[in-house]
Amino acid sequence: MKLITTFILLFCFSNGFSQSNFEKMPENVKEIHFEYTSKSNFYYDEVGIYGDTLLFELELQNVKYIKLNHPKENYNCGFVPFSIMDSETKDKVASIFFHSNIIFKAVYNFKKNTTKIAAVSNEEDRKLFTNIFGKDYSRFKFKITLNYKKNIKTTFYPNIYYTYKFEEIKKIIKWSDSINGTFNDKWKNKLLTNFIKSDENLPKQITLGLLFENNNFGITKVTDFYTTKELKSVSYR
Repeated sequence: MKLITTFILLFCFSNGFSQSNFEKMPENVKEIHFEYTSKSNFYYDEVGIYGDTLLFELELQNVKYIKLNHPKENYNCGFVPFSIMDSETKDKVASIFFHSNIIFKAVYNFKKNTTKIAAVSNEEDRKLFTNIFGKDYSRFKFKITLNYKKNIKTTFYPNIYYTYKFEEIKKIIKWSDSINGTFNDKWKNKLLTNFIKSDENLPKQITLGLLFENNNFGITKVTDFYTTKELKSVSYR
């Protein structure tokens, strides 16, 4: 568990400090439109997959990796070429990318005091995904609704939905300064320390479905051990 926490802090704080790219919300706004992207912390190209060695050990326990320099980031990482993967491993890797590489398009309505988020698989991955994994890249979809009047979050999947009271799912952020902090979460029965970055220019309704007891601003980045989610655009109408 200590190793997981250490990785998250080193990864996030080395990439987390930057000035705001977003303007303050104007007056008399009726809606906020915003978009996030989610990416797996594994990276892949035509040759194979790359990632932190602990990520391999947690997600692909039976895969033997080699160590080399990450092609996009400045650190020594694990690497497994597609050429040595059996079909079962390849299917698992495909599933990781398919369910991690997501676009979230959201609208907050001030009058209704409700946010509606539509999540779809990232179409930019289609060609490479199909060529490497030999699979159809069907669109993975689900929806999230945050009802601030009733304090209820509902996540709608194609065949089932889940409803939570805000008080059941709110997290507490441990702030390191005014906009950067960490919070704990559970994933696959493991306690993880996640990085969060907010922006003082943005209203707190800008969130990809995460709710916090002690946050007053919009969320621009969240990195857990498995994925990195970033705010890409904001517009006011």
